[in-house]
Amino acid sequence: MLSAHQRRASSNSPTSAATTLHAAREFPLDQSGVPRLPHPKLQFGPWWIASETALSSLAYAMARAVGKTIEIVEAPQLFEPQSWHHHWTDDNAVVLSLARQGDGYLLRFPDLADFLLQPHASRISIIQRNASTDDATLEHLLIDQVLPRYLAHEGMLSLHASTLVIGGKCVLILGKSGAGKSTLSGFLAVRGHTLRSDDCTLVELDGSLALATPTYPSLRLLPDSIEALYPAGTDMRPMAHYSSKQRVVPQAVDTGLPTLPIDGFLVLDNAAPANAAPLTPMTAAESCLALIRHSFQLDPGDKRRMATHLHMCSEVARMLPACRLAYPRRYDAMTDVASLIEAHVSAMPIATAAHAPTPASGS
Repeated sequence: MLSAHQRRASSNSPTSAATTLHAAREFPLDQSGVPRLPHPKLQFGPWWIASETALSSLAYAMARAVGKTIEIVEAPQLFEPQSWHHHWTDDNAVVLSLARQGDGYLLRFPDLADFLLQPHASRISIIQRNASTDDATLEHLLIDQVLPRYLAHEGMLSLHASTLVIGGKCVLILGKSGAGKSTLSGFLAVRGHTLRSDDCTLVELDGSLALATPTYPSLRLLPDSIEALYPAGTDMRPMAHYSSKQRVVPQAVDTGLPTLPIDGFLVLDNAAPANAAPLTPMTAAESCLALIRHSFQLDPGDKRRMATHLHMCSEVARMLPACRLAYPRRYDAMTDVASLIEAHVSAMPIATAAHAPTPASGS
């Protein structure tokens, strides 16, 4: 396993010519000279995806990557469970339902699509699809809902969080849907910081470090945010048929998907009073609750996995500095907010500093 220092160095270094030439003997190269697998596998965090349906937001899996494979297939069938085990709601309307089915799980997005998840077989089946659910909507459901929950079930801390590299430090921005997380992340990317993931970040523990692996870097933005961030225009495509949001890939992105040590995180607070401090340090308990609140889960009734999830949130909260960011969600305040974040991150210690080896005496 790479050390934290090696992870940071490798994420900022291009593949050497020798490595590329060696890989080219076995794998074809893409337009940028990166070796690609000879089969159409995609990458979502550390996992490979073999999908029968188009997932154009995901990068092709790199030959040098190592990962397990999740198969996504279209297997239409009529299925109605005897009972539902959990419902997620928004404004008192059910937006997602879960039913346990043998060794698998049925996820139903009402009036959109049904998915059968079979982790024991590393398979996700699309079993029902509403006539109005186009390919963009199906992709949105898979990469923004189904896959994050699947990987949470597999033991990863799957956070509803953006990942950026700001001044060489890896920072997560957490926020509920509609909090303005994507717009803020896009604005920071416009200022030259590297966006590594917008909607989902996968976190693992490695000793005294919390490591983040991004999933995909495109932003999901409303038209007014796109106009504010990209007044000269930008490439975009629809996110889903029921939303006016568009997918945008900013220029300052990193699609290499290396895992990096996390240096800290921010939690957006849209409800802070006008006289509140713009940045408020959070206690470990507050941080833990924020991580729980902003994480994906597949089966909240699985006590063993929920205990593991709680432990991971507690450990990450203990390891990392966190602040609550009073975020007014006004475009005229974006520059001040970004400057505040940059100054805060600049003053943060690097996560690996405390773990660097002590020089030998006399060296």
